[in-house]
Amino acid sequence: MIASATSIFAFPNAKISNGIVEASVCTAAKASDDSCQGTRFDRLGVVLTLDYKGHSYFGEWFKKYSPDEHHSVTGPVEEFAAIGYDEAPVGGGFMKIGVGILKRPDSSEYNFRRTYEIIDSGKRSVMVYPDRVEYTHELGDAKGTSYLYTKILRLVPGEARLVIEHSLKNTGQKAISTTVYNHNFFVIDGAPVGPDLELTLPFPPKGEIVAGIGDCVVIKGNKFTFPAVIEKEGGAMRSLKGADAMADYDFHLDNLKTGAGVRMRADRPMLKATFWCCNSAACIEPFIEVSAAPGETFTWKNIYDFYVK
Repeated sequence: MIASATSIFAFPNAKISNGIVEASVCTAAKASDDSCQGTRFDRLGVVLTLDYKGHSYFGEWFKKYSPDEHHSVTGPVEEFAAIGYDEAPVGGGFMKIGVGILKRPDSSEYNFRRTYEIIDSGKRSVMVYPDRVEYTHELGDAKGTSYLYTKILRLVPGEARLVIEHSLKNTGQKAISTTVYNHNFFVIDGAPVGPDLELTLPFPPKGEIVAGIGDCVVIKGNKFTFPAVIEKEGGAMRSLKGADAMADYDFHLDNLKTGAGVRMRADRPMLKATFWCCNSAACIEPFIEVSAAPGETFTWKNIYDFYVK
């Protein structure tokens, strides 16, 4: 069975290109064919690889691949906050956009590290074009919450740019209110997180330290630098934000050795950001708020510009 595959590349995928950037993107139309079969991340639009001018930006950052592990996923993947978990009885359902209706197994709090049983994975479609892949996901629960979610990964003509376009139409009787963040699992030219990498923020990175950040990161002005190669999961800092929510969503990650870098932006204001790092990935995770009243559609874009200095 495909679920026992030992490589993320064993699952349905397609190559897209604009003649400048080339990417390999997962294209499963059925939940059982997803390369990531955990229940943390939005399963639509997983980017396996992306290359520009001989440099690579995404790839496997984990040592061992297992489809049902939530961290076995690559690229700029997103997670929506759970909807209706606290109100669901034990054995009842709650919603994760891009995943499905999940079963609440017990009275414990929601834990993103936990894999939950999927009651209903919804209805999905995938359309592949030379320079883009378009996904839809339709899902509803018995309590009147439902949506049509569209996600397009597009390589912009004539530019070294990937745009992820999102549209969430509320097709139910209840308002949808949640948050979403992008984990941004960059692996630039395969470099480990260390002196060759530098992360630049549009504001001084002050936030709540939640795990050993001081052991692996030096903050210089508005930059995260890494004095030595990180040998383990290094640490995390959350609640990062500046004074201007719209300007806050603008980050650069650079490989100082190879000159390859990427700029990350969005067309919505940033609620906050989290930073997390390990040996193979330095991840800035910007959050936005998502809300749509019945009949309304909420849209947003993530924009990635790739460059070589």
